[in-house]
Amino acid sequence: MSNVSKAEQFSEIEELYPEFVPKFRALREFQYYTLNNWLITFFVLTTFGTAKAAVIVSILVYRMYKTLKENQSRLSSATIARHKTALKSLIMQFMTTPISFFPALVILLTVLIPTEYSQNISYWSLMVGTTHSILNSIVVIITYAEFRKALMFWRRNTKIVATLVPPVKPSGG
Repeated sequence: MSNVSKAEQFSEIEELYPEFVPKFRALREFQYYTLNNWLITFFVLTTFGTAKAAVIVSILVYRMYKTLKENQSRLSSATIARHKTALKSLIMQFMTTPISFFPALVILLTVLIPTEYSQNISYWSLMVGTTHSILNSIVVIITYAEFRKALMFWRRNTKIVATLVPPVKPSGG
């Protein structure tokens, strides 16, 4: 993505941060990104793609909801309930999407506006980004009754049956 060779990266590090050159040379692998045309192009395309996807998904969800309302009289109440549950789940999953692109936006800001905390901010942003699939799975489990029933086994409806046991007289007495 940086489109720069290791030699060029080292020369830039030597120019900007000469005190860190030995530490960078000791690393087997690293990436050093500077704000160049390739990085700007990447972030512009990513931002455009994310915005386009958000608009398309929003339009599709709206059309699904509208179609469901128009056909409500033709479907049974159980079918309507299942469709509404699926639509709510889709909306909730869509709401977890910012967790995946918000860290990229924060990293972009650390490249545009570098601070002494940029490394830590990038580290924590990547940590937040990895939680997207976990939170999305939790949303699916919460919004679909079938998954809740299968996975939350400790909440199953069990019947407590009372059994009357006749008193036993001690023998030999």
